[in-house]
Amino acid sequence: MDNKQLTETWKEAKVMSGFYEAARKQRRWSCCPIFFERSSNSWWDPKFDSEILEGQFIRSTFPQVRLRFQYALLYIFLASLTWCLYFAAAATSFWPAYVVLSLLLLFLVVTILVVTTTSYYEHHYLSVSSFVAIVLCIVTLSVHLSYYFETDQNRPDMSEIGQFALCIETLLLVYTVFPLPLYLCAIIGVCYSTFFELLAYSFNPSEDSLTLVSRVLVHMCVHTIGGHILVMTQVRMRGTFMKVGQLLMVRRELELEKQIKEKMIHSIMPPKVADWLMNEGHECDEDEKPVKRHVKSGHRSSHDIKAIFRPFNMNKIDNTSILFADIVGFTSMSSNKTADQVVGLLNDLFGRFDLLCVRTGCEKIALLGDCYYCVSGCPEPREDHAHACVEMGLGMIQAVKQFDKDRNETINMRVGVHTGTVLCGIVGTKRFKFDVWSNDVTLANKMESTGKPGKVHISEKTLHFLSGDYFVQPGETLAGMKTYFILGRRTDIRSVDITLDAESFVPPSPIRKTSQPPCSGRKFQSYKTGKKSSSLPSILDNYATDPLTFQEVKQVVREQQNKDLKEKFKEKRKRFKRLRDSDPSILNREDSDSKPISENHEAKPAEDQATTSLLIEEHLLDIHNSIVTLDSRKDSGIRSSNSRHSSVLANVTLQFLDKGMEEEYRSFAHKPDTPGDAKTLASPTFNTYFDVIVSALTFFALSVICFMLFPVGVIWILVFCLGTLFNLSVMLLCILKLTFGRSGNGYRKKIAEYYEKCMEWYSWHCVGSVLLSFPLFAVLCNLNCSAISELDETFTIYGYGFWLGLVHFGNFTQLNCWMKSILATIGGVAYVIVLSGLICPCPFEGKIRPMTDNSSAFGNEVELYESRHMLHYEIVVDVFLLLLLVWYLNREFEISFRMSFHCNVVASRGKAKVQTMKNQADWLLNNIMPENVVEVLKNTAKYSENHKNVGIIFASIVNFNEMYDETYFGGKEYLRFLNELIGDFDELLNKPEFQNVDKIKTIGSTYMAASGLDSQLRERNSHPNQHLFELIEFALAMQKAVEDFNRDLLEFNLIIRIGFNSGDVTSGVLGTSKLLYDIWGDAVNIASRMDSTGVNGRIQFPVAVVDSLNERYETEERGTIFVKGKNDMKVFLLKSKKLTDSL
Repeated sequence: MDNKQLTETWKEAKVMSGFYEAARKQRRWSCCPIFFERSSNSWWDPKFDSEILEGQFIRSTFPQVRLRFQYALLYIFLASLTWCLYFAAAATSFWPAYVVLSLLLLFLVVTILVVTTTSYYEHHYLSVSSFVAIVLCIVTLSVHLSYYFETDQNRPDMSEIGQFALCIETLLLVYTVFPLPLYLCAIIGVCYSTFFELLAYSFNPSEDSLTLVSRVLVHMCVHTIGGHILVMTQVRMRGTFMKVGQLLMVRRELELEKQIKEKMIHSIMPPKVADWLMNEGHECDEDEKPVKRHVKSGHRSSHDIKAIFRPFNMNKIDNTSILFADIVGFTSMSSNKTADQVVGLLNDLFGRFDLLCVRTGCEKIALLGDCYYCVSGCPEPREDHAHACVEMGLGMIQAVKQFDKDRNETINMRVGVHTGTVLCGIVGTKRFKFDVWSNDVTLANKMESTGKPGKVHISEKTLHFLSGDYFVQPGETLAGMKTYFILGRRTDIRSVDITLDAESFVPPSPIRKTSQPPCSGRKFQSYKTGKKSSSLPSILDNYATDPLTFQEVKQVVREQQNKDLKEKFKEKRKRFKRLRDSDPSILNREDSDSKPISENHEAKPAEDQATTSLLIEEHLLDIHNSIVTLDSRKDSGIRSSNSRHSSVLANVTLQFLDKGMEEEYRSFAHKPDTPGDAKTLASPTFNTYFDVIVSALTFFALSVICFMLFPVGVIWILVFCLGTLFNLSVMLLCILKLTFGRSGNGYRKKIAEYYEKCMEWYSWHCVGSVLLSFPLFAVLCNLNCSAISELDETFTIYGYGFWLGLVHFGNFTQLNCWMKSILATIGGVAYVIVLSGLICPCPFEGKIRPMTDNSSAFGNEVELYESRHMLHYEIVVDVFLLLLLVWYLNREFEISFRMSFHCNVVASRGKAKVQTMKNQADWLLNNIMPENVVEVLKNTAKYSENHKNVGIIFASIVNFNEMYDETYFGGKEYLRFLNELIGDFDELLNKPEFQNVDKIKTIGSTYMAASGLDSQLRERNSHPNQHLFELIEFALAMQKAVEDFNRDLLEFNLIIRIGFNSGDVTSGVLGTSKLLYDIWGDAVNIASRMDSTGVNGRIQFPVAVVDSLNERYETEERGTIFVKGKNDMKVFLLKSKKLTDSL
């Protein structure tokens, strides 16, 4: 299909969804339903209010329309063949003419069947279907011509009962399975009924007026049933189409939310840890307290750790290499720059490091000011972890050199690498991040601090894993271990990295446009080969003295990226070519939710066209798969062949193969609509109402006919009274339910309860079977021997009523097709048995004369049965064909109804899943960084903001490192206790009195928080320094939490030390593949120093903030202390809160 049409279809749907939602709310309390969602006001031709949606609906449902029409043609073929054999075997007066007419109709049916398999029918299905309908009407009307040649010797070959059965069958076919709009069906049907009655009257002008009225009533009821089935089928198909379209959009939205989640979660932790977090960590919303498994004070038990503490995931990984890298000269570089400029420089430099991290397969852990550290071999083990970290370090040194050249700076890098054992996981419940702990991590940090600028400092253990692939120089001994400096690679070792300059560095794309998460698990090629790595070109050769120019680097990178893309899409391109050859229309399809390529990508140079074409081919493949999914019968539920329901419904019983789905169907498919749902004709409530109305009209119409033409008996009076009472009761219950709904008390509540009980699966089937059976039972109870023996007009009216009663079993499309069809079959068999004389042995004499001997179509002369037997056989054929049609329609409509229900359930589940994903993503994003930052990052790749007078605290558990012991369960249980304490701190942030406080991060056993970062929240504060007061109160609450923690856990005496400061800061997000939120500024540095130089168990702050705190707190001067970078500073300690103060 055309790209523009498909795109415009769902754009139109999205644009109009707001208007429809408003209209739906206005109709919510209205009793008048709409046809379906987005329906137009033309009740005579139900369609969508958008031509785009209507066109897409026609294209999407065409396979089903064609299939139903083919079934109709097969039924016509079978009926024609049956009548052909009947007339040939019966050798009636005009049997040659009927046989020829049947054969012509058979030929026409076969021809049209062939036409339906061509593209011509797809473009002209309306005209072809109209042609077949008109021809069918003309053929069945031509049966009346036999009356024109009626004589005493030649009676008509088909009785009036048989002709009327043909009329009903024709009307049902036109209304139910011919792909015609309602107005055209009504025009053809009304014209056909009119001509039928005119011909009947012209050949029998002496017909009683009551008989004519009866026939007209039967015609009206048949039109009502056919129109009802047509309308309900159309609205259900269109409603299902809308559900399918909404489901596809929901799936797109789900993928979008998934991308956001993966982008953000992978920015702080690897997928393996993220999977655990999403399964365990999102059990509670941010507004609720997390599931905390404490016991009461003094009742903690160490034998059941999991039952006591929060969920905890910490893994021990051996043979992990840890890299710490610190910027040498950062202080001098930042001394003459604003905070914004410093953040911009760091973002540039750390962004280059992030790309190196991805390309070397390392896992970024965190940023500690100007320190960058990562690991390799964790959480996924890998053999080349040491090589990866060394190559990462060499690449960082080269990247810094290029950074200095691009930015005209003079910084350098000091890199330390150590290999050992780490514990990796997550600590805390808010602003968590993936981190590593162990004594080896501490040793790696020391390797960096004792290293040399421009060198990679490695430990003896790391050297062991390098297998002699690098030239090294011995360094100083550290902690009893030899250390070395990397001098370069050996001649057969090539670099796996490239130099990243300012122009080749690609900034991160907005979250919503990210299509692929970074791959951190890439393995290196063999280091002992003389070839360069296939992933990236090398310019870091050991003895290279003249690196490639910037343009050469760009060219090499572009060529390598194109090569990688070609390899990546090689198989998809082959698949696309096969699909393109088999289905040329794929080229005209486009993703309904995606923007045109030109809108998402800038114009590319000639050398990038091949890459772009490959991307487009992959794009088209995804679109093709989506459209195939839409056309899939299993997913859409709008087709009716076995291929549609073979994987959803049982072929015989039509029950859902999924027992849970079947139970849900029986529980809710026939129940009243959920409050707030759009009221459409396809909804269970109004579907039931109209079924009941049609049933009541049919019963009362047949009752009028019976009272007019049949003798009134006691049995009939009893049946009429019971039927009337039952129909009126059900109608009254529906009217009261529609009027009162679910609201009200007393009798209104009772009415709703009775209605819902009646709508239960088995109870509604009982009620429905009685309503379906009353019209047919009304006819059968009036059948008597007098009418049968005389074969007069009264007997003919019996036949008319019986056909109507039989057709009525096609009503109530929500009921089980087997129950309805079996009831119809029982009624048909009972009627045949009565006429056969087995129950009522009345002779068939009267107006129909015995027929003379005639030659059969097969050339044999046999004596035919008496005329009563011929009428009986004709009625048997009529009953068989009509029952066959009823069986087919009932089965078709139940499949349609069940698949519509299936589609609605899948769509609802999809929407619920999307909502869950949204809540999950919101919870996750808000636990990574503040909500206002997340909103910015959803639309742009960068974020930085300046803040005035922000409060900052650093809270350290000063004796945790002393208590940490790796000989006890590898130190894991100590981290469990740390996780519990940090979780207690995080829980404090849920309290409304700390709404201005945000957790920034944890650094080992140090907790960092700030207040006043949300400008909108600060504007609503009653005091300009309220956020500072809240941060101080939060610090006091942390001290109280540590006291409670020590009291609850025996043998623990954790000590907290807190440093506080306030001032101007800059917040921002650094990195490309690994986004980390942090704040910078001189105020942050001072706050950190206030902690590191502070007093255990106290809150320390500089003199600059005393005036702000004196308003509500008592302070005491500690004196002057030396602060690195600030020399001597006068500091104070928080003493207590003023008694006269009240927040």
